[in-house]
Amino acid sequence: MNNITIDETLVPLESNSRKSSTSKSSAIKSRPMKSSRHLDILWLCLMALTIINAAIAEQAEPSLFITFIICSIIILKARLVIDYFMELKEASPYIYHLMNAYFYIFPVLALLVWLFPEQLVDLIQFMP
Repeated sequence: MNNITIDETLVPLESNSRKSSTSKSSAIKSRPMKSSRHLDILWLCLMALTIINAAIAEQAEPSLFITFIICSIIILKARLVIDYFMELKEASPYIYHLMNAYFYIFPVLALLVWLFPEQLVDLIQFMP
């Protein structure tokens, strides 16, 4: 009989006698769930990073360094959410890498807007 772990308690899985126990496609993948305490700590870290970003954005003078710090925190927060709350590490690699790319590309675009604002305005003016 297979067991899964829920909050450090073993729970038996119902077995289906008609299916082969060696069939990987029909077997339920059991993995331990992340503890509630672990997720609570991660959530508090995300809230703290959000407050830090808001405080920096409100009080700091705009500069490339401040933009870089804010973009870095955005990437860190995105990785935490993707890896621990969305659990995309266990999902399709295509989805996992697509989500990661999204949260790496947009902060880089924000830095490019800071570095090259006049060139972007010139580029956009030529568009219909």
